[in-house]
Amino acid sequence: MELNVEKYINNEIRIPEKNKLIPLFEAISNSILANAKNIVINIEYKNEPKINNNFHSNIIENIIISDDGIGFNDENFQSFNTAYASNKKNGKGKGRFFFLKACKECLVESVYLSKDEEKRKRVFKFLLDEIGVHKISNEIEVSKNMGTVVKLNKFYENFYFKFEISEIATLVLNSFLLEIMGNKELNIILKDNYKNEISLRKEYENKIKNGLTKREFSINDVSFEIFYIFLEAIQNLKKSKVIFTAQRRAVNENDLENIDKIFGNKIKDKILKVYVSSEYLDEIVSSNRDSFSTDKTLFSRFNENISIEKIEKELIKVLKEDLKEDLKEIEETRNNKLNRYFENSINLSDKFIYDRFKEDILANIVGNEQDKSIEKIFDEKRREIRRETEIQIKNINFENENYKEKVKEVRNKIDTSLHVALVDYVIQRKAILELYSKILKGQEKYVEKKIGKKKEYDYELESEVHNLIFPMKATSDEVDYENHNLWLIDESLAFQSFIASDLKLNNFIKNSDSTDRPDLLFFSEYDPDDNVDSITLIELKRPEVDVNKREEKPHEQVMKYVKKLRNKELDLHGKYIKTTESTRYYCYILLDLSKRNEEIFIDNAYTPLSENRGYIYYHPTYKMYISVLDYRELKKDAERRNKIFFEKLGISK
Repeated sequence: MELNVEKYINNEIRIPEKNKLIPLFEAISNSILANAKNIVINIEYKNEPKINNNFHSNIIENIIISDDGIGFNDENFQSFNTAYASNKKNGKGKGRFFFLKACKECLVESVYLSKDEEKRKRVFKFLLDEIGVHKISNEIEVSKNMGTVVKLNKFYENFYFKFEISEIATLVLNSFLLEIMGNKELNIILKDNYKNEISLRKEYENKIKNGLTKREFSINDVSFEIFYIFLEAIQNLKKSKVIFTAQRRAVNENDLENIDKIFGNKIKDKILKVYVSSEYLDEIVSSNRDSFSTDKTLFSRFNENISIEKIEKELIKVLKEDLKEDLKEIEETRNNKLNRYFENSINLSDKFIYDRFKEDILANIVGNEQDKSIEKIFDEKRREIRRETEIQIKNINFENENYKEKVKEVRNKIDTSLHVALVDYVIQRKAILELYSKILKGQEKYVEKKIGKKKEYDYELESEVHNLIFPMKATSDEVDYENHNLWLIDESLAFQSFIASDLKLNNFIKNSDSTDRPDLLFFSEYDPDDNVDSITLIELKRPEVDVNKREEKPHEQVMKYVKKLRNKELDLHGKYIKTTESTRYYCYILLDLSKRNEEIFIDNAYTPLSENRGYIYYHPTYKMYISVLDYRELKKDAERRNKIFFEKLGISK
């Protein structure tokens, strides 16, 4: 070969991560070109024990491709031995080089019919060196049938395959479906050293053939064929796909997102697979056979630059026409589900969000029971709007502008649906405050006494207050901003780096056996040395409870937690930080400050806050601040902070 094969392969040949089987596909393509009717692919796995019976632990070491084609006659061998030469129509002449990109050697044995009508056997090696092709023998052979065996031996570690034979069969069938469909005599069989065997002809006949539909369309007088089929939605096949082919072989596979949006991911629990072929695609396929070069002026036969996107758009028109009856049923189902949702939704912003994200929302509504609820779909879109708005505001130039112009600029950047979402949020706060009041008030009941019936109250458990403020047994990694109400205590609490709710300290403190569970535990930002600046603890007590009757008083509880947290290494779900002598501790005790409960803090020299809101205490040794807050005063403070918003909406009463 008049080419430095080693340098050429190292510099010019690449195998995409998503297409590691391309050496096998090239060998199959060569067999088809040689008019083979039967192609047998033997997969040789490394003889290693399976791990937990997991087949994927086995690695493919060698692949052997045998066929009954015309073999490496002089013409085909000359083509193989000539750089950039190829006998394939529209071929790129690079296929054989993929062999040595992936494995250490390629051994070829081929029996062919010579020009003298003699049956001969040609044997040669293809190696990664300057020469490339090493001739071994070319002798008369009388005992064997014509055909070729290509052995791809000793794959490099970075090209190790970890596919089951069934997965390889699916990938080969996917890539060569048009060949198998168009050539009824062609059969490809896969075998492995575990005695598994799969016939792709049988797979095609039993599972695909009867479901295929053929359609044609043209763009600017360029003809295209499509074949589509509905397949069961399984674990590795969840989205509709379009496969663009060249020389009747798959080149790339794209998610057919527009189809999924139209049909709601699945049609009757199936996904759609579409194959596209055209002589136009044959000509514009890249030399690495993994993409198309649609931005170039083509050869003499085509003067058009037709993008893949335009082809997709046209094929969707064809599919919509073919499947219009299915569409009617889907649209009816969607409308019924949406109407029920809008009837029950309290979010004013939903209609605005629907108008803006109609296609995306509809795409997720029709499906099986695993699909997201409609409410979650709208919540995701609200979060998306907020993220977009944050980016827009960050990009505003505030220099040399008076504040009114700045406000106007920001307002114009904010989407209408976000305005309405903010209204939703304020209304939600009002509702939370009313629920909070109800929890504090307790449930009226009448108890029989000697002097008659007496009205008493049953108060909610501590857990009711706790879950309203922040869900129990959860962390900030699991709870979105919209799903907690820390603002009832302090708006800034929501912006701590990590929050743990009702979880044992030994979940976070290294080498600790403490099973104590602070109600709420907050970690602030940490410095470059991973030392945490401050920790906040919140201890909640049941409304109207007399803490004097408890063996352990609330201020003793938070003191105990602080002692266990001081000067410790912490693991916050994989982030390692440390507390030091400088770490500050902010502790909140939330309860009903009855006369009896106040005595505890007065006796321990706590300083009263203004307006009878509670008490405060500082422990200098531990750098520990304790704030004792009354539930009802907490409610009043939250109402004051939100009063202006409630008044603007006319919901202050």
